[in-house]
Amino acid sequence: MSGPLYWLAGDETLRATLEAAIEGATPGAVIAETPRRRVVQLPAEDAAQPLVLKHFLAGPASPARLTNRANWKRALGRSAATREWRALDALAAQNLPAPTPRAHARRGNEEWVAMDYVSSRPLADRLRSAPATDRRALIDELGRVLRRLRGAGIAHGDLHHGNVLLSEDGEPVLVDWQRARLTRSLRAHARDLASLEFSLARLGLSRSDRLRLRRAALGGAATRGALLAAGERAETFAHDHYRGRTRRSRSEGSGQLRVDPALGPGMRAREFSDDALREASAAHRAALATGGANVLKDDSSQAGGPGAALPSARWLAARHP
Repeated sequence: MSGPLYWLAGDETLRATLEAAIEGATPGAVIAETPRRRVVQLPAEDAAQPLVLKHFLAGPASPARLTNRANWKRALGRSAATREWRALDALAAQNLPAPTPRAHARRGNEEWVAMDYVSSRPLADRLRSAPATDRRALIDELGRVLRRLRGAGIAHGDLHHGNVLLSEDGEPVLVDWQRARLTRSLRAHARDLASLEFSLARLGLSRSDRLRLRRAALGGAATRGALLAAGERAETFAHDHYRGRTRRSRSEGSGQLRVDPALGPGMRAREFSDDALREASAAHRAALATGGANVLKDDSSQAGGPGAALPSARWLAARHP
């Protein structure tokens, strides 16, 4: 990394500690990492309060259109890091359950947001293991948190069970606010509820428990019509989610390309070349023809004969390194 580091906001007394971490002088434990974000827990001895440093990376090479859009967002104060900082700052001001923000810095196209570390466990683990009475109490509390967010005018923008942690005392703590908006739009807050309900349904949460979440989020005075409308929004969210996933899986993008038409229809990972796919496909067909221990499963009778269908590129990559 090169260029000066600009401190945009936060606690000046933490800058030396955080700058050492940014420059790599203080190693930390990586909590999560994606091509665009890296989250590191700093050693406890480096601060009175354990900290988390979230690094918003420049990301992999992308088309000029996307790069220009990212630059405009940064110039307008709408980058992911700026959104997260502003949301955390607003949440702290209203004592809402989220990590306390400590500092915001930028260097070139990269940004960092430091916040307090929250010792916690995933919401999903607790929902699966909790007795019925404790699970219902937790769902009620989740709904009340959503109602408080609506009252404060803060929409999360990407609310699912993976972004809800439980503190050591069992209270929900919401994380990952990089898509947050400071808004009182009913639509934005309804989307948060629909998104969370959809993710909980995928965990296996019952209809009655999901109805309980809606009641707590909308308030005791919510009408039957309002509760039904919230359920319909969750169903619409699910439909849009799966339709989007299907569309992306069938389109070229940063992670995948179309397979050579000579090999058949399909997509392949960018790092898995057509030549590698041909070689793996040939090995697959040979294994089907000879049989034996190398064949884990043979559905060729349903696909027009041995080797009639091209196997999944990801399947082949996993079995033919």
